[in-house]
Amino acid sequence: MPAFVLMILLTTVTPPPPPPEAIQECRDAAAQLGSGLMKELTAAMTKGDAEAALTACRDKAPAIAASISAEKGLIVRRTALKARNQENCPDAWETAVLKEFERRMAAGEDPAGLEFAEVSELDGRRVVRFMKAIPMKEFCLRCHGDPAGMKPELKGTIAKLYPDDAAVGFKAGDLRGAFSVTRPLP
Repeated sequence: MPAFVLMILLTTVTPPPPPPEAIQECRDAAAQLGSGLMKELTAAMTKGDAEAALTACRDKAPAIAASISAEKGLIVRRTALKARNQENCPDAWETAVLKEFERRMAAGEDPAGLEFAEVSELDGRRVVRFMKAIPMKEFCLRCHGDPAGMKPELKGTIAKLYPDDAAVGFKAGDLRGAFSVTRPLP
């Protein structure tokens, strides 16, 4: 076999899959963030209106993610191609996975089951990177649906808090974004 063919074969070897226990730990952290956020949003909506939920999402979600990250030694966050909070914009890896989730949904997959994990390098360390899709729920459309149907006060609050907001125009079942978890490997 010529040397150049061997070199090509060696450079296309895929990394080993993440250990199952690492995937489960990431899956659990994503679920914990999702359920914690939904609990806060539900409580806010029962006490107030969509503006109360907007405040809960802005204030509570980062605190929940930080708590889970500190407790488990992971990096846990939300991200989306159409971000409301610019701190949640995806990195290149997350962007590629989100676009793959969109492709899979277009092919008929249920967004509730979409996830992806792989071993990769991040800042010189081997890590497991994991993402779990967040499907748009009817409940969330008050703040993320058609802007024409939003109350003017809510639109004003969103514009004030998030001048670069892109997280509107969704329909129930759309891909809202994903939970992103990074777990160090030994």
